[in-house]
Amino acid sequence: MDWSLSSADGVARDRLYRARDLAVINRAFPGLNEQQAMETDNRLEYEISWVLQKFQQATPLDGIIRECTFYRRSPQASPPLEREGHEKEYEPE
Repeated sequence: MDWSLSSADGVARDRLYRARDLAVINRAFPGLNEQQAMETDNRLEYEISWVLQKFQQATPLDGIIRECTFYRRSPQASPPLEREGHEKEYEPE
């Protein structure tokens, strides 16, 4: 992505990258949990479980997409990515 064309700052980009990584991991290792990671002989599964723990509070990719594409009745354009914990709520007029 060419981030210079967006209004996203470093925090927003990091948030998107975490969500992307989480989505890829969940597709590659469906249902991977701590118990499986402790019992596996697969080093990659074990290491990925640590990444999953680190990202457990991350907003999922579908949540970020929903936030960025949700129609808002406002003359102002919605920012492409908002900081985690600072999402604006939809307020009907």
